Amino acid sequence: MKFFNPFLFATTIFVLVGCSNTPSTRIISQLQSTVPGDTICKNEIPPRNYVIVGETYRQRCPPQPDGGKNAWVIKKAGSQERVCWDSPTPDGYVWVGCAISVNCPKRLDLQFNQKIIKIPRKQEYVCWDSPIPEGYVWIGCAVSVNCPKRPDSQFNQKIIKIPGKQECVCWDSPIPPGYVVVGEITSVNCEHRPGNLPNQKIIRKR
Repeated sequence: MKFFNPFLFATTIFVLVGCSNTPSTRIISQLQSTVPGDTICKNEIPPRNYVIVGETYRQRCPPQPDGGKNAWVIKKAGSQERVCWDSPTPDGYVWVGCAISVNCPKRLDLQFNQKIIKIPRKQEYVCWDSPIPEGYVWIGCAVSVNCPKRPDSQFNQKIIKIPGKQECVCWDSPIPPGYVVVGEITSVNCEHRPGNLPNQKIIRKR
């Protein structure tokens, strides 16, 4: 008879959320012994295009003030990754959702301690504080359980896309090179501006 040794595995529970306006939550349980990847001390910066996916102990690294784990587990970013909250986001990636994992440090102010990042498609729903990659515009706002709430607004997502020949974009959207502003309008798709000023710009490719 074989017996299961509970010390050989650690159970990790992830709460994953997709990226859409429809709330969706699913729980995945998986067995894993370690988080694969390279390690750096917590006082070091990950190399370019690397992300933080976990934490661990390393004898060579300085101790943490609270006695906790003193090293980051890092890996080169793939097309989509679940990363610890304090991980850098590589250039060209967007933040599309949140997750929970025992691989990353707990956060007292929010229930989530991971971000889901990815290389964007032509159009994406991204969390409000996500970077907007070069060449994309912000065309609207959305609400989703996938991203942290904002205390001052109902919206917590931005809708971004690669622009066509002409687009209506939110007022603070980046304007890609080669486009000019040809008009202003007011729309429910974007956050209101004080005094009911126009909150969208019409841009057109030269």
